[in-house]
Amino acid sequence: MKYILLMAISLSSYANLNLFVKEYLTSSNEIKSSAYGFEYQKLLLELELDKRPFVFALESEKSTSNLISSPLVLSPAEEKTTTHTAAFSKEFIWGGEFSLSGSLYDYESTSDYKSYSQEFKYTQDIGRNFFGRNEFLSREVKELEVTYQEKKYDNVKSKALLDFIAKFIDVKKEVTLFELQKEALERAKRRLKLIKRQVKDGLKERVDLYSSESGYSYQKEQLEQKRASLLVSKKNFEVKLERNVNLDSFPPYEVKKMKLQNIPEGELDENFDIQAIRSKLVYLEKNYENADNSVFPVIELSASYQTNHINTSQDSPFKDGTFGSDNNAKVIGLSVSIPIGFNVEQNARSQANLAKMQAQYEYKLLKVQVYKKIEQIKVRLLALQRNIESVADRYELSKKTVDEFNKLYNKGRANLDQVLRAEEELIQTEQAFVQYNVQRELEIYSLYDLYGKLVEKVTEK
Repeated sequence: MKYILLMAISLSSYANLNLFVKEYLTSSNEIKSSAYGFEYQKLLLELELDKRPFVFALESEKSTSNLISSPLVLSPAEEKTTTHTAAFSKEFIWGGEFSLSGSLYDYESTSDYKSYSQEFKYTQDIGRNFFGRNEFLSREVKELEVTYQEKKYDNVKSKALLDFIAKFIDVKKEVTLFELQKEALERAKRRLKLIKRQVKDGLKERVDLYSSESGYSYQKEQLEQKRASLLVSKKNFEVKLERNVNLDSFPPYEVKKMKLQNIPEGELDENFDIQAIRSKLVYLEKNYENADNSVFPVIELSASYQTNHINTSQDSPFKDGTFGSDNNAKVIGLSVSIPIGFNVEQNARSQANLAKMQAQYEYKLLKVQVYKKIEQIKVRLLALQRNIESVADRYELSKKTVDEFNKLYNKGRANLDQVLRAEEELIQTEQAFVQYNVQRELEIYSLYDLYGKLVEKVTEK
């Protein structure tokens, strides 16, 4: 088993990331905003399921008229009419509709009478929407659109989380670089103190003092740059988290030998982008079926049963006007409506077919793109692994080189420029060390995202 020198994430650091992620996913307005499309589609589905309520309607009308009602009676007589109607109706998803109504009519003029009628009517679509086939398809499309929006939301959430993690890692990187720069400044300070004493004792030339003072000033400048970069990185993370954070929550990476994390494995079909476009394909296929069914005439079969009674006396007209009365009528009807050419319907079908074909092309292209992204990341990870192994060796050699040049310099067998070059090489090696490992960590999280496992990975205990 091969071990290499690695800037490893401590357990406390991972625990902090875990807590930050949970807070971000539950409280972030960015995440809540990205859920809008999904929540809106769920609402549309609820409306689709509840759009056929029972309807109860009441209507009352009273009129007074002095119009001439007939050419045989030219002298107008005042007519007073009062009408009260109550109706109860409901549509069904299988393409049927029934209504139940009752009407009371009161007429006052030269002769008075009252009438009451009841009607039950049922209509069934047996053409375009044959026993509700389009209605069932429409509901299925809405359900599939909810699934599509859910996968899109999962993908947006995963991408937002990946960016959040990247900013967290960036803060840790800047904290580490800042701490390394403090160590470099401390080495420069010790070197300057030693050379001052040696110059005073006549063991070193004053030019070495000037060089060491210049090197110490340079390291102080670098520390201020690292401090500024750290604060900027911290602010970027705070924007994502939407609150201030303490740098104590970002312990620096520590240098120690540790086994490299294995490259994640997963299934291409678990990618949220691919799942979303696949869901889109399914609902577009159903939508095309719905549009295809629309290129049919509207054929409605109806049946009604009606009763009525007219009473010229003061008795109530309800007795013989309700259902079961001998005064009744039964009607069966057939209605056919055929648009000439079906131009609108055919255009709708063509549009639905084009949308389906476009989604099919997108699906094929997306599978290739995601697969290539995964392969590219794996190639970069292998290169990073080799570089990390190399920089680990260079790191050990750089530390030994600095120690040896310091010894030689103190013995007068090396000049200060050689010491400073060795010091600079050590600093560059440390920085490369951090950069390679941070980049590898980001690539690992990117793979989790492409495999649809990022949220699950970083929220597990």
